[in-house]
Amino acid sequence: MKFLSYFHVNIVVLFIFFSSPALSRTDTEDLFSLSLKELLQVEVYTASQEVETAAESAAIISVITAKQLKEWGVISLHDVMSFVPGIVKSETYISQTTQTFRGVTPGIFNNKSLYLINGHPSYESLFGSTLLDYIPIELVERIEVVRSPASVLYGTNAVSGVINIITKQGTENKNLATFRVGSNSHGYGSIVHHGENLTMSASGQKDDGYNYSGTKDELGNDVDLDYQYDLNNVFVDFHDKEWRINASVFDRNKAIYGINPVVWQNGIFETMLGYIDINNKQDIGSGVLNFWLRYDHSDKDIHVDHFPGPTSQPVTVTNLVKRYSLEVQYKNNITDNLKYIVGSTYEQQDSDPLVFISDIDGTTATSAFPDSQETDTVAVYSQFMYQMNDSINFIAGVRAEDNADNGVSKLMPKFGMTYQFKPNSFLKLLYGEAFRTPMFIEKYVNLNGVLIGDPNLERETIKTFEIGVESQIDDQNFIQAVLYSLKLEDEILRFPDPVLTNTTNYENGAGKVLHGLELEWRSILSRQLELIANAAFVDGKDKSLNEDDAPLIANETANLIMTYQYNQDFSLTATMQYVGAKDVVNSVTDIRSTLDSYQLFNIASVYRKQQHEIRLTLNNITDEVYSYPEPVRRIIDDVPGGPGRTAYLQYQYSF
Repeated sequence: MKFLSYFHVNIVVLFIFFSSPALSRTDTEDLFSLSLKELLQVEVYTASQEVETAAESAAIISVITAKQLKEWGVISLHDVMSFVPGIVKSETYISQTTQTFRGVTPGIFNNKSLYLINGHPSYESLFGSTLLDYIPIELVERIEVVRSPASVLYGTNAVSGVINIITKQGTENKNLATFRVGSNSHGYGSIVHHGENLTMSASGQKDDGYNYSGTKDELGNDVDLDYQYDLNNVFVDFHDKEWRINASVFDRNKAIYGINPVVWQNGIFETMLGYIDINNKQDIGSGVLNFWLRYDHSDKDIHVDHFPGPTSQPVTVTNLVKRYSLEVQYKNNITDNLKYIVGSTYEQQDSDPLVFISDIDGTTATSAFPDSQETDTVAVYSQFMYQMNDSINFIAGVRAEDNADNGVSKLMPKFGMTYQFKPNSFLKLLYGEAFRTPMFIEKYVNLNGVLIGDPNLERETIKTFEIGVESQIDDQNFIQAVLYSLKLEDEILRFPDPVLTNTTNYENGAGKVLHGLELEWRSILSRQLELIANAAFVDGKDKSLNEDDAPLIANETANLIMTYQYNQDFSLTATMQYVGAKDVVNSVTDIRSTLDSYQLFNIASVYRKQQHEIRLTLNNITDEVYSYPEPVRRIIDDVPGGPGRTAYLQYQYSF
């Protein structure tokens, strides 16, 4: 395959680069001697809500540590997900950054994978989209990525996976002040404070953004704008033996790419989000009783430069959504080898009307939906974990929900078995189902000539079977191999209206059937050189689009990460990301075209001296020009991709 030749060449080139005499030091201590062991034995929580090692967990899970976030030079939590096998990042035309897991495309909004911050579901209820800007990246302790359906414990949106971002806490962590400047007039600053029971942080970013140009919109107009990306956030985490309270507020301004000129032609999507998550833990008998009380607030102003009409006036689209939820959960052991979790949740979502207000006279130009909307959901779930012997563990769980609009769901089960066939080597057999409840926009939007929702939409569901092998071959090498097959049913998509020109309708499609393979190798090549290499292959049918070869997805992806630790103070990391070609089928002409594959090369260096740290990051050093498929209206074949060559210089002071 084409990407394999690229992959082999890049491994050789980077190995020669990092092994050059200018960087080698034979007298350096073994700086990586524990890193691989520690990574494999790190305790995770997200897959089963029980503390276990990643290797023993009955899930396909990847862990990204704070050390890796620093070494890899990433400046956004969205960016780091692309280093996980089978995940591809994209930008959409309505200011959303999305991640595609295993070929399950999220459309405009990032609503087919569930993102958690310390276990709190961080999505907003109008679109279901996830924004990862609640916290500064410097606050992250680790990221646990479960590449499997996870609705049994987490409910809606956990269709293709769950990402839990876990923050640092406790005085063993240093206080940090961080400053960064870079390309596109980028400026960033954050401060993080750790007390015995209280963690606080704040960050702000101003970024003029890279330029979107060269692609015409649906009406043939040239599109040329700077992809502005400004944000501010405040985060508070109180924690003691019985209580944990997380609260966050953030404001984000991001440019809209005007690919849908029937509604808008460029502008700013302003989002103000906030949440509070209160958890109380009580010992009851031999078990533990957990209460969670959660509240989410989402206030959006979408500034539209040119709304169609006699005067083509500028308007602002406004909406406010609130979500309240209560969860009660009890954990206990029936025997020394049998654990169980039972729980129940209640959630209510309320949305104000989604209206277009004229910036000229303040009148209502139109309404996407004119009335307030609300829905409530009750769910119950249970999970059992059984340790048969020292080598074999089983897990089984089930969830059901009753939504006021969508009725009672099917039972969503999961089953798993892990078998330790030799020391530090595990075989995993997994089956899981998950669902996503339609969002307000999908059910109630009514914009003639643009988009019409369906209040009778069914939940979309997924069924996934996985076989995985994880093995620490020796102290220097670890491999993970996963073979999976999934079936996405009742997929919620936008289809062209058969009568109304330029109009699309939200409908349940027939779904997808996809099969794939994911491989990862982690190795300590020498005393100073560490390698992470992964690749993923996915292919199958898109029954909704009646395509035997599913379009809009990259069938092949790969990552290569090499870190050279010169000494305790200086490290250098080179990364390569390969995303294979993607086919696009135009919904009007039915013509199939191909977007070229692309490779991104990045280099990051970190220098530390006592309380000071300086990081220099060079991204896309070959100045690659690339694009993403547009998976919604499918009229424009591609959406411009990320920035060209960029550089960022960061200074961090710990105290």
